Amino acid sequence: MEGWSGIGSTVSESDMRVVVATVVHDPEDARIRHRQIESLLAAGDEVVYVAPFGAIDETVPSGHRDGLRIRPVRRAAGRHRLGAFIDARRVLAEESRTADLTVLHDPELTLLDRWVFGPILFDVHEDLVAQMEDKPWIPRPLRWLGRSVARWVESRALRRMPVVLAEESYRERLGDHPVVRNTPVVPDSVVPSTPGRVVHLGRLSTGRGADLLVAVAERLPEGVVLDLYGPVDSGLDLYTDDEVETLRLHGSIPNPLALKAIAGAAAGLALLRDRPNYRRSVPTKVL
Repeated sequence: MEGWSGIGSTVSESDMRVVVATVVHDPEDARIRHRQIESLLAAGDEVVYVAPFGAIDETVPSGHRDGLRIRPVRRAAGRHRLGAFIDARRVLAEESRTADLTVLHDPELTLLDRWVFGPILFDVHEDLVAQMEDKPWIPRPLRWLGRSVARWVESRALRRMPVVLAEESYRERLGDHPVVRNTPVVPDSVVPSTPGRVVHLGRLSTGRGADLLVAVAERLPEGVVLDLYGPVDSGLDLYTDDEVETLRLHGSIPNPLALKAIAGAAAGLALLRDRPNYRRSVPTKVL
């Protein structure tokens, strides 16, 4: 599969109504909101976006573009997932009745297939089994159980619905399914790099090298700063701007604004730890 523009070619030749759902990801997730949904809208499809607006300091858009409708749900975070699961079951049952396709972005949502009417597509963002090692809310002695449950959820989804993968490497474990990589849209022109600023764009977690980024900031020479754009995992204690003058935390901002913000930086950092979930992945940042 070349990209999201062909997502429904096997479902309908005409304009479609597509339900796109997540209870885990940031509503402004680059893959979901700014690649998949934008491609569907550009193709003339109508999209219903089921996402946790309001749950992570996001405001439900009031002036969103034509063809896009928002259905807010609670967010699944850490051990607090039941409320989001109940919300998603209700909304998916309502919206999928008139949809040509429902795209699920979270493994747990595939368990709701009995409440979804019509075709379903499961978009696999990460290696779910390997990801268990990078979930601090799962006690270490129970992670073997988490991996077993993850394998069962994946196996169940593979038997019940088509799958699209974000990485070529996932094919080794999940099979020869279509791959749509997180390739960014390259602008016609870019701002030339200038000295004085280093950037990181993406979620800040232990596995993604948050502590290494702080260490880099502490060693930067005078006149150089490190700008961090992205949400910080709960429970992760990063220094504030006052504690490290060369470090600036900007938090989560919409992907188009983030891409503009990092333009012109002297360097970009992607300091992934050597963990199973990242060992064979290609970071979007290097594309």
